[in-house]
Amino acid sequence: MKLHRFGWSTLLVGTAVLSIAGLQEMGSLAVARSAEVSTPNQNTNKKIQFVPAQPKLPTRGTPRSQNGTGSRGDCLAPTGEQGLMRLVGAAPLDLTTSDRPTIWLYMPYTRQDVPEGEFSLKWNKKELHRQTIPLPEKPGVVGIQLPKTLDPLALGQTYRWYFDVLCGPENGESTPASLTGLIKRIEATPELVKDLAGAVSQLETVAVYAKHHVWYETLQGLAQLRMEPTSDPSLQAIWQDLLVDPNVGLEAIAQEPIVGYLRGL
Repeated sequence: MKLHRFGWSTLLVGTAVLSIAGLQEMGSLAVARSAEVSTPNQNTNKKIQFVPAQPKLPTRGTPRSQNGTGSRGDCLAPTGEQGLMRLVGAAPLDLTTSDRPTIWLYMPYTRQDVPEGEFSLKWNKKELHRQTIPLPEKPGVVGIQLPKTLDPLALGQTYRWYFDVLCGPENGESTPASLTGLIKRIEATPELVKDLAGAVSQLETVAVYAKHHVWYETLQGLAQLRMEPTSDPSLQAIWQDLLVDPNVGLEAIAQEPIVGYLRGL
């Protein structure tokens, strides 16, 4: 009987020791996980490299300059400051795999300067869409999303978009500041599909699109990451490095803030 009691006592003590050891191990794991979470974001050393399609696709008459077209004026822009500028739409920055890509612009004007602008989309000179869009409250990079009511863009087709800032004689200019650009929807290649399937983060997905010449999705993906409430501060440097890349040529607005999306009326 005493041996039996001794056995139970030994068992209880052993269990207690194991429990304490287990708790210590769990605590060590928790500390390790906490340290892992606290490790600086791995995005710090990453860089997105945009690879243009070769050979370059025809521009179909689109001006190579990313700025507002001189023939249509650039009303309200202060002398010496950056005017209206497109971030998409000039070769080689005109490819998309999306049926409704987002158009990104640098907008130097605010609704205090002039209330609104006008966006339109055409295919073979046929107007497919037109809408009035209020300007932002502060200058910066803005996105215009094609509405879901618009028919999906067709594969293999090239579309032309326009954006006019509707300034008038009261602003000292009777012609609008205007931008135009192209959208060419292409089918995702098997290599692109494979690389996208292997991407383990949103930033890697952006890098895959950049590798495969698809600029609209490259810019959209990185802009969306930067606009998230918990956005990693290192993404700003990645954004700037991408825009100043010689294959992209958007150094003039690389440091401008992303304001967000413009909503049509």
